[in-house]
Amino acid sequence: MAEVYFAATGPYHWLKLFESQMQSQPFFLPAIGPTGQRTNDQFFGMLEPLMLYRFVAPKAGLPIILKTLNYETSDPIIPAALKWTIQKALGLKEPNIKELTGINALPNVKLAVSTEHLKLNVLGIKEDEERVMVENGKRQEAI
Repeated sequence: MAEVYFAATGPYHWLKLFESQMQSQPFFLPAIGPTGQRTNDQFFGMLEPLMLYRFVAPKAGLPIILKTLNYETSDPIIPAALKWTIQKALGLKEPNIKELTGINALPNVKLAVSTEHLKLNVLGIKEDEERVMVENGKRQEAI
C-alpha cells in the first residue's frame, strides 16, 4: 500500500464533493488472478481525513476539554517531530495537567460528545494572558 498526504482548501461544499468523489471512484490496475492469468481488477482508495481543529473556550474549562479529547490515554497519530513542528509554528505548549487541576489527573467530567471510532490527539494549548482590568482592578483572562 502507498499513502499520499496532501492538504486541500476551498469552499466547504466543494471540499465535501471532492471527498465524496475521491473515496468512491474506482480505478483499474493490472493484476494476476488465482489461475495466473492477467486481468484488470477494480480498486478503490480510502480517503481518511487528518484534520486540525482549534477549540476556543475559557481557561477554566481546559481540564474538561482535555478529558473529552482523551488527552491522557490517546495513542499518538502524529509523529513527535511533526507535533513539535506544529507546536512551534502555532505557538502551542503541552498542557500541564498538575497546574490545570491541582492534581495529577484530569477530572472524570467530559462533554457530551461522541468520540467513538475517532483517534484524537491534542497538539497543544495556547492560553491568553491575564491582565489587570482598568474598570475593576481585578486580574482576569483577556478576552
